[in-house]
Amino acid sequence: MSKGYIIAHPTLTNPEKFVSDYGSKVADVVEKYDGQFLVRGGNVSYREGDPADLNVVVEFPSLEKAMECINSPEYKAIEAGRKENMTGMFIVARHVIPRMQEAGGGSIINVSSIYGVVGAKERPAYCAAKGGVRMLSKSIAVDYAVDNIRANSIMPGPIETPRLLARNPSIEAVIDRHGPRLHQKRLGKPEEIAKTALFLASDDASFTSGADMVVDAAYTAF
Repeated sequence: MSKGYIIAHPTLTNPEKFVSDYGSKVADVVEKYDGQFLVRGGNVSYREGDPADLNVVVEFPSLEKAMECINSPEYKAIEAGRKENMTGMFIVARHVIPRMQEAGGGSIINVSSIYGVVGAKERPAYCAAKGGVRMLSKSIAVDYAVDNIRANSIMPGPIETPRLLARNPSIEAVIDRHGPRLHQKRLGKPEEIAKTALFLASDDASFTSGADMVVDAAYTAF
């Protein structure tokens, strides 16, 4: 059976209350439902993506077990402590899947990173989080194929975004840092990622599920 994951990249609005009302209690709930923390906090260096106060990846024996945990009375009792004291991404496909089942199918597209495929020096939490997104997509693809629900991940390489450029002196500096892995000697464009997502959402991808759509101009093939 495919494993299930809960992945969170929260920004804390009230760290003390988050810890007292949620953070200090959630580990017992996770353990009760056979989950384990693969990543929980730690120092993180961001080179792409939005920074967050925490990176959290929780692994369960199955997606059903993950959903059982977050729908449990024990989790509901502390969930307000999370919602009231943090903002940001909390990835669990519990809301969209039932509606897709009612509609007769659908396509779930998660954006991961090439660092969900290969490791990166001094970035274990980031790589683990992106790898978790990748495996979440695969688990959904396997478990809900019978419902005509597809799930895939897009793994972008270095993309020319305003945030990336704001953190670096120039495009050339970014290209130089990545060295020989950038075979085309350029950064990707956001439109190239959007076109990949459009394909995955379309009927042209009706037999594509559980895939890692690496969009990196052979960065990870080197």
